[in-house]
Amino acid sequence: MQEEDKQFEEILNQVDLFLEDDELKHDETLKHNLKSSFFALHATDQAEIISKIKSKKRPQFIDFISNDIDAEVLLHLDKAILLDFVDIIGVEMFGKMLSVLSINMIVDVLGDFPKDFRKEVLEFIQYKKRLKVKRLFAYPEASVGRYMSFDYLSVSSTFIVKDVIEYLRKNTKSEVRDIRNTEIFVLNQENRVIGSISILDILKLQHQDIITNAIRPYPHVLNTY
Repeated sequence: MQEEDKQFEEILNQVDLFLEDDELKHDETLKHNLKSSFFALHATDQAEIISKIKSKKRPQFIDFISNDIDAEVLLHLDKAILLDFVDIIGVEMFGKMLSVLSINMIVDVLGDFPKDFRKEVLEFIQYKKRLKVKRLFAYPEASVGRYMSFDYLSVSSTFIVKDVIEYLRKNTKSEVRDIRNTEIFVLNQENRVIGSISILDILKLQHQDIITNAIRPYPHVLNTY
């Protein structure tokens, strides 16, 4: 057995023991150590441990970790377990947990839930992000539109490099995490993508260079439905 697998099994056994023995639930040192071990795992491993806990005992453990768990773990849990989370922490807290995720991640988590439930949860997500999530849910489930990303930057084909740099300074979105490796899409007057260029490539150009002279052609366009 590999070291990572052994560690996973040890933590799972600790969780099972903790949930079976009422006396251990009052041992503050043990609780601290268990949380430290659990949260040191990758989000997918945390989700797997939660999934392996007996259904009757799972709400206890969710209650135990709910104040500290990373929202990314929710991406790897099935609908039934997500509902356990909602039962324990409430719709408002569930929505606030989701709000730290990207728009597409929120859609992934809520995709299997009924429209009325999604609407209730989305009330607790920031307004601008909520609108974008609703926009994606307006597309059919199997459509390309459902999987679109809003985490992108675009500029007009009329821009010179100086214009692009100024635009980036004023409008770079917080969702764009890795700015150095980000591609900027270039749009024509009909707002159609005609090419793209990386920010690193832009920095190699002169301020007066026309942006369209340096872009990579981007001919593949898909219908959202």
